[in-house]
Amino acid sequence: MVALEEHLVLLEQAVLQEQVDQVILHQQLHLKVIMQEQLVIIQLMHKEEVAVLLQSEEMQRQESVDLEVQEQQQVLMDQQQH
Repeated sequence: MVALEEHLVLLEQAVLQEQVDQVILHQQLHLKVIMQEQLVIIQLMHKEEVAVLLQSEEMQRQESVDLEVQEQQQVLMDQQQH
């Protein structure tokens, strides 16, 4: 009878341990999802930073082109006046 009770206790412990393992596994999976979401956010932020940098470079290039055009127009106007 004692052996049967000990066996039942061991079975209960095994069931509880399995439940604990399942909870741990679920938490690990949840943490993995969170980490993947953070990685996606970081990638999106990086893409946005790159887009901002490209936009800034394009604006600087356009300003440079505008200045060059203005200078050429000024040279032409000066030549026409002389």
